[in-house]
Amino acid sequence: YQRRVRGNIYFTRHGSSAFKKFERIGGNPELTESGKAYGKRVMSWFCQLLLRRIEENAATHDKGVDFLIVTSDLIRTRQMIAQLPDDLRNLLSQQQSSINSTARGKEKRCRGRVMHLPVLNEIQSGDFDAMSYAEVKKLFPFQHNLRSQDKLGYRYPRGESYLDLMKRVGEFLSEVEGHLRSGTEVMVITHQAVLRVVHSFFNSHPSRENTGEGGGGTRIAGGSGGVEHIPFISIPEHTVFHFSKSGFAFRLNSYKLL
Repeated sequence: YQRRVRGNIYFTRHGSSAFKKFERIGGNPELTESGKAYGKRVMSWFCQLLLRRIEENAATHDKGVDFLIVTSDLIRTRQMIAQLPDDLRNLLSQQQSSINSTARGKEKRCRGRVMHLPVLNEIQSGDFDAMSYAEVKKLFPFQHNLRSQDKLGYRYPRGESYLDLMKRVGEFLSEVEGHLRSGTEVMVITHQAVLRVVHSFFNSHPSRENTGEGGGGTRIAGGSGGVEHIPFISIPEHTVFHFSKSGFAFRLNSYKLL
């Protein structure tokens, strides 16, 4: 038995933060101006996608579109949605926003929510939070060597390992499948390590990977195999990753926005 899945889920990394230049770990920095510009670009892209979905649904049946925007609980992902396009802000202004459909001349319903979830926070770097990798190597060479030998299993002192992160994020991803079955369009803005786990989760199913429009597609590194590869998966910046499901197979498209 294959459950019908009609929704789509989109993931992206937050834009450039104040920590990026110095390669600092974790922390709770704000976005740079270029990072805020990417946030504005992502929200504009998602808004146009929703408006297209509304018109497509109006042409085939009377149901509207439900959507969900999810970020982590950290400042740099919250700031990604600080400058919402007017159309998207209007969709969120009420629990049920009325959309006039040109396809049928009927009023369609669009319900949207925004959530900020700690479960999507970056991997916790514990005692090394806000330090640079160079500082860790210099001040804590033993810990640096441990991490170099086992990036998957290494746990930051009073922090997390990738194995811990997989358990934390996996619970969220299991819940997301419920939204997909209901036809919800989901946009998730989170962090590099979290997205590595996301890619591995969806890639554990038979999948097809394609590039998309919007400036060209970018193939994510990684692929099938054991979990050992997760800390080394490349997650390009300024890229939206779109996972859709047909039967038991996930299909991945990527869209380079900047």
